Amino acid sequence: MTSDSWAVLGAIATTASAIVIAYQSIQTKKSVGAAKQGAEAAAAAVGISQAILQETQLARIDTAIPRLLVIAERQNPRVDRLIARGAEQVWPEVIFQLPRDANQCVAVTISFSVHSDGPGMVDLHAYNEESFSVAGVSRTRYGLLPGNDISVSYQILRTVEQWVELAKALKNGDSVKPHKFGLWHRGPNDADAAESIEIHTYGTALQEVQDSAGSWQLVPNLMLAPQVQPTIRRYWLSVSADIKFPSFDKRAE
Repeated sequence: MTSDSWAVLGAIATTASAIVIAYQSIQTKKSVGAAKQGAEAAAAAVGISQAILQETQLARIDTAIPRLLVIAERQNPRVDRLIARGAEQVWPEVIFQLPRDANQCVAVTISFSVHSDGPGMVDLHAYNEESFSVAGVSRTRYGLLPGNDISVSYQILRTVEQWVELAKALKNGDSVKPHKFGLWHRGPNDADAAESIEIHTYGTALQEVQDSAGSWQLVPNLMLAPQVQPTIRRYWLSVSADIKFPSFDKRAE
């Protein structure tokens, strides 16, 4: 065989080898791509299964949550000042003089009602920015049966100086923070939901006496309008382990 023939055979062998390598490379890439697609499909299937399970758990929790209706109406509240022997109702003719009465505590009592459509009894817990009372008795928990109503009262307690500062801020059009009172309850299961409802109250109980510097009195025919905020519901995968459902807190009117 001539040298030219050997050269031709060598070229053919080299070309064939390159074709085989290229084919193997293509097949390898296809295998890797198929494996990747399989892994992505499996991950997507797991994600869908988890989402379905989560939606099922949330639906079960939603069904078991008592449906509450909180009603807070515009009202003419009782106003008291705290004295050594207890509390004394404040009338419009009572004058508070600054700086003498700056630290005198004045409490405004706000009332609202809560109705439950069930299911089940609700164990309501209350929280307030200041100490509060219900019918003169300090209270932080309320039991509410389906179809029943309860009346809740709480106090907004501030010193005369604080009421005066609030009155001046409102008169000047400044932004003021509301007083906040809240109720919350949680289901009995480890995987369950908790709901919280806040009542915000704006306004002041005192106004300045005309032509009498430093003198303040109760606002005549005082009317305050507590505002019920949207309910916030938080879902728990496990209360004992302090694990919440991801991205499933929600507000409801």
